[in-house]
Amino acid sequence: MAPDVAVRPSEVHVPRPLIPHPGPPPSTTTNRNHARIICEIANAQKLGKWEERCETWMHEIYVRCVFGVKIYDITTSLGTAQRAMIAKLWTRQALEGSVLSTNATLATAGVRVKTWDFGTMQFNTLTPTACTGANLPTYQVTIPISDVFWNPPIVNGIVNEAGYTPTVPNEVVDNNFVIDLYGIQRWVQNAQK
Repeated sequence: MAPDVAVRPSEVHVPRPLIPHPGPPPSTTTNRNHARIICEIANAQKLGKWEERCETWMHEIYVRCVFGVKIYDITTSLGTAQRAMIAKLWTRQALEGSVLSTNATLATAGVRVKTWDFGTMQFNTLTPTACTGANLPTYQVTIPISDVFWNPPIVNGIVNEAGYTPTVPNEVVDNNFVIDLYGIQRWVQNAQK
């Protein structure tokens, strides 16, 4: 299965796995580092299939988070084209507003999910969202940059996370990737014209 977008560490900072695919640690079939951050966009996919695809990625311990966006069909309200969108972040970190996954296996692994209802209209309603401008904290998705560099030691073929903290290279000056959902909303609206 290939993601829409994948972020993996540079080999300058995290060397290729010593044991070829599948590892440990896991790698691509060309022995490159496995992605740590995955992005999945669903336009024609049904909600359940999109969620299933995103959750499948989280079964791989090296995937630290999956950011997904579900774009719904255009509807017309008050003579204007409207579109509901949902964003979700599946992560291994506790975030404000996140809840344990409803998938029992992922919940046991500590995977949390945070959801945003954005777009011009709320999902399944004709009610406008409050996603009306850039830089609104409520509509920003924050992903720690350290997730990219997650590479704990492997002892006897088992990932040893105890006391592990990723090492972020000195040249990285920010702590987080910040995705502004209003920007995604505007891009989708411009593409529908």
